Amino acid sequence: MKSTFELITLLALVFGGALMTSAQDMPPQGPPPGMQMRQFPMPTFADFDKNKDKKISKEEFQAQVPSFMADRFDRLDTNKDGFLDEAEWNAVTQGGFRGPRTGETLVKFLDANSDSNISTAEFAKILVLFDSLDKDKNGELTIDEGNEFFRALNQTDASNRPAAPPQGQMNRQMPTFADMDKNKDKKLGKDELPNPMMMERFDTNKDGFIDEAEWNTGMQSFRGPRTGETLVKFLDANGDSKLSKDEFAKMVSSFNALDKDKNGEITAEEGNEFNRVLTQLASEVANKATGGVDVTQLFTNLDKNKDGKITADELTSEKTFKALDLNGDGSITKEEATEALKKQAERKKAASSQN
Repeated sequence: MKSTFELITLLALVFGGALMTSAQDMPPQGPPPGMQMRQFPMPTFADFDKNKDKKISKEEFQAQVPSFMADRFDRLDTNKDGFLDEAEWNAVTQGGFRGPRTGETLVKFLDANSDSNISTAEFAKILVLFDSLDKDKNGELTIDEGNEFFRALNQTDASNRPAAPPQGQMNRQMPTFADMDKNKDKKLGKDELPNPMMMERFDTNKDGFIDEAEWNTGMQSFRGPRTGETLVKFLDANGDSKLSKDEFAKMVSSFNALDKDKNGEITAEEGNEFNRVLTQLASEVANKATGGVDVTQLFTNLDKNKDGKITADELTSEKTFKALDLNGDGSITKEEATEALKKQAERKKAASSQN
């Protein structure tokens, strides 16, 4: 697991992409504090092969990666000939890291007539995942159950039977705090981190260590909400933070957003946007309920110390602060801000309907 995680970190640093987490497990979200994150394609063999001799020398490799990653060349050079050929590169980046993209997985799962496209009728079959996700069989999906959405999609074939993972594909789970805490002192020093820059971004109290709360906050900021949270945000009509079968059925409404050319079919390339589209639709639903205010973005802009609360020194408008601080304790949580903005939006809607 460590070597795979180090490669992911390397690729993220070299190409600037949001690559520290599996795209199959969760949708990409906002950047960590102080870091502008952009989406880039997976780097190719040609990106490293500067002299176009069909192999990557150690010099080419080391010239393009951060110094602390330079010694990873020998691990990637599996035949120990002093070069990385395209097969060695693909074995790591495709078999060990990427695996099939979301669109490929959707086509494999939903394409009943094998034309490599997904029709509206075929897309509706995605609803069979509800029963697979409903582990306790109570007719509702919790956020935790929803977090298994892409795992269930990947592990289910066209006949709705568990399928074997692709040959050579590795577990791409992010390491936990306990994985990183080698000396078990309940804090992470710089020497325990795969990327020294994580200390600057995660160590919010600037004591030179990352405790478990800082780690969890930093990772959540990096990866954004997991799939279950996104699904609930998008589909939960009654606000109970669970999804009934009827609510889950609204998933089919995402078809039109995925069908970019509006030809009534989703290609694998269009399907690759599934994570982004779900996140976008979820944000639109949430923002509509709060009068067009993106609460997550509000906290990104105002919560300077990243403690999950907004205090009076972070929001200087006294009137706005009091309106959002529902319990009057001197700080605003996301839940308070969301509830206050929803109430405000409901009042405006009621006043508008009376006029």
